[in-house]
Amino acid sequence: MSLLLRRLCSSLPQQPLSRVCCAGDPVLGRVSAPVHWERDGELVARLVSLMTRLLTTRTHKLKKLVSRKSEQGVKLGISAPQLGVNKRMFAFQVPEEAVAKMADSAVFGLAPVPLTFVVNPSVEVTDRSMTLMSEACMSLPDYAVAVQRFAALTLRGSDEKGAPLELPLRGLPARIVQHEVDHLDGLLVTHRMEPSTLVHAAWHDRRKGYNL
Repeated sequence: MSLLLRRLCSSLPQQPLSRVCCAGDPVLGRVSAPVHWERDGELVARLVSLMTRLLTTRTHKLKKLVSRKSEQGVKLGISAPQLGVNKRMFAFQVPEEAVAKMADSAVFGLAPVPLTFVVNPSVEVTDRSMTLMSEACMSLPDYAVAVQRFAALTLRGSDEKGAPLELPLRGLPARIVQHEVDHLDGLLVTHRMEPSTLVHAAWHDRRKGYNL
């Protein structure tokens, strides 16, 4: 393919995929470009629709969107690159189901966060203390790793309609945002993970079937 043809192809708008991209897909290793509302408005609307389906549909109904049946439980966030589009946009949430599963949620003041769309995000770290916690990712299905993240931040950007957005976040919501912003910068949890912390989400159940 000639250099001119490659440039023409790369300038064509990306279309959202119907499946989540998994580790190894080149789209996950690229730094995403800003959203330009004048030309990307329709693309944003399509991403909103796909992200809503992905984050609000029960796990057993996601076979057409995820590469395989996930064992990672509640879905907390998804970025545009994971849907094949290198644009700076993501969605996140902390549903009541997730809060209920965290035994220490009351101690840390964790409250539900509604499904939120963020376009062209910027992050200002407001508490540089680090916390270590296990993270899963739909682009690394069935696995989890331990990652250090900043404790608190202020998230700024636009919502899915272009209105200004500013959210002070601490704890789990701040962690989710850092995870999703990493996707926009071409980074996966494997780039941030603590050494030797990769585990399969169902290793305990699978061990029951081992013949030792």
